[in-house]
Amino acid sequence: MKEHEKSSLEEFLLDIDILDKLSKWINEVNFFEITKTTNKELIHSNILAWLFNSNENHNLKDSVVRAFIQKVVKLNVDKNIMLNNFDVFMLDFDSFTVKREWKNIDIFMISEEHKTTISIENKIYAVEREDQTLDYRKKVESLYPNNDYKNLYIYLTREGEKASDEEYWLIADYPIIIEAINQAINKNINISSTVKVILENYVSSLRRNILMDNELVKICGEIYKKHKTALDLIYEYRPDNLSNISEYIMNFIEENALKYNLTFERKDNKKSIIRFTTKYIESIVPKINDNTFGWGNGKGLMYEIPLYSNNYSACYLVISNVSDEKCQKLYDLSKANHKKFNIANRSSSAKIWSRVFKSSTILEKEQIEESIDEIKDIINKKLQHLFEKEIPKLEEFIHLNLNE
Repeated sequence: MKEHEKSSLEEFLLDIDILDKLSKWINEVNFFEITKTTNKELIHSNILAWLFNSNENHNLKDSVVRAFIQKVVKLNVDKNIMLNNFDVFMLDFDSFTVKREWKNIDIFMISEEHKTTISIENKIYAVEREDQTLDYRKKVESLYPNNDYKNLYIYLTREGEKASDEEYWLIADYPIIIEAINQAINKNINISSTVKVILENYVSSLRRNILMDNELVKICGEIYKKHKTALDLIYEYRPDNLSNISEYIMNFIEENALKYNLTFERKDNKKSIIRFTTKYIESIVPKINDNTFGWGNGKGLMYEIPLYSNNYSACYLVISNVSDEKCQKLYDLSKANHKKFNIANRSSSAKIWSRVFKSSTILEKEQIEESIDEIKDIINKKLQHLFEKEIPKLEEFIHLNLNE
């Protein structure tokens, strides 16, 4: 251990009381945390379907669903939609039947009394497959045509992303869910203690895992800024499942580098982020002698597989050298073909660490918490798909469209 690292650890240990600021999160007992269900979209859709059904046993009546729909309609006031806030005010939500996975739509609500349908597609970690929302809208309108029914479509994501069929699908985010639930709790003073605990646990879990608790982020940022060296050292060398998963993936890439035309160097990697390139990527953005930018290795474009215990894992193609003309062109190509590249870029030009491609999910959040023996087969299957299907398809598209 280097002397400055030893000194940093000693300073952190002497300042250990700083961690008392985290006590309210560390000591919190939360059902969703205990059961590790916070990152399962199925669970969230089930909870929302329960809350949106005004006839369910939560006894909140229509307070959650009404507040949610009103907030969504207000947020999308600039769109040409079939329901306005007055229409929502007049709806009797007791007349709605709430269905899960109807025609594969996460939550589908229908009222024959009001001749109204509400379709909700819930995306927390997964991304929309090509034309998914368009397909769903066509399914609804084939059975409930617009001249007979008012059809409302809502695309619910963590941060309010747009659906591919964006002209018809309203954007909604999880802060709206939190607002609607909190409003219902405050409105229903006779809410049962059991339901209240469930909802408070759910909101707390959403803030911490799906969004980001601003107070928690601020405190962690302050602690990290003060003890960065010590915390980085502890994180890097702590024994955990993440280290084993990272080592297994690096070994897989190393052993299959020749087979898949990969370039892999251990010095480019650490436990939480695995990096590699391909022969093709190196041909369009060659390594240069200046090691002062990016990853400190002279490479302007690399694939990355981040591994964090609080998030799912996928593979990204990341720009480091924004001064490279090919990197700028690749960014523009990705922006113009965001469906194919599976990522949406909104900046006018590339910035350092711009991601221009995202693969399908390699490991779900809960899988990263499993032992390596339990997920070896999953990793093998996902990496084979990445190297045999996704990356070759991506690079073929780049080759045909980059104007090299």
